[in-house]
Amino acid sequence: MNVAAIRTRGLGRVHDGGRDARRALVDVEIVIEEGEFVCVLGPSGSGKSTLLAVIGGLDRGYEGQVELYGQDLGRMSDAALARLRGERIGFVFQHFHLLHHLTVIENVTTPALFDPRGDEHACLARAKQLLERLGLADRAGDTPAELSGGQRQRVAIARALLRKPKLLLCDEPTGNLDADTGARIIELFEELHREEGLTIVAVTHEERLARAATRILRLKEGRVDTSNEEPA
Repeated sequence: MNVAAIRTRGLGRVHDGGRDARRALVDVEIVIEEGEFVCVLGPSGSGKSTLLAVIGGLDRGYEGQVELYGQDLGRMSDAALARLRGERIGFVFQHFHLLHHLTVIENVTTPALFDPRGDEHACLARAKQLLERLGLADRAGDTPAELSGGQRQRVAIARALLRKPKLLLCDEPTGNLDADTGARIIELFEELHREEGLTIVAVTHEERLARAATRILRLKEGRVDTSNEEPA
C-alpha cells in the first residue's frame, strides 16, 4: 500500500490568548498523495499558514494526528522531527526569510549548516546548479538587498531545493510579487512538479496560483471542506 505524503486526522489548533483563545484549525482531515500539487485556498485568517506550519513540523501545539510519509509527527522527538524536516521538506515563504548579510550562494547553502554529515563540495556544486537553473548564476556573489523581489524568491526556492526534498511547502509564495513576476514563479513550481515529481502544497488566497495546481482545497474558519474539493 502506498503511503501518503501527508495525512491528518482530527487536526485542531487553538491559539491561546487567554479569554480570547481562537480555534485556528477545526477537525481537519486531509490526505495528500506523493506527487500531488495541492493548493489550499482561503481568505486571510482562515488558518492556512497554521495548517502549513503544523504539517511541516514547525508547530507542535496541535490536537489530533499528523503523519508525514507514514511517520506520526506527534510521536517524534524534537531532534528526529528536525532531521525529517531537513531531509524531506523544503519551505518557501512569502517574505523570503533570506539572511541579508550573506551572499546569494551563502543563503542557498545555509541548510547544509545543519547537516554535519554533508559533503561541502557536493553542496556547493548543487547550489551552483540550482542558481544556474533558476537564472541567477550571475548573482551568486550579490546580497539580497541587490535583488528584485522575484529574484529573492528564486533564491529562497533554490535554498528550499538544496537537499533534494520530496515535499515543498509554500506559504503565500507569490504574495509579495507583482503579477508578471508571480506568474514566472508559478511557472517554476509547475516545472518542478512536472519534471522532478515534487509534492507541492501551497497555501494562498490567489486564484492564479491555484489554477496551476492539480487539486484545490478550500479552508474557511479553520475547516477544510473536502466535499468541495476541486480539480485545478
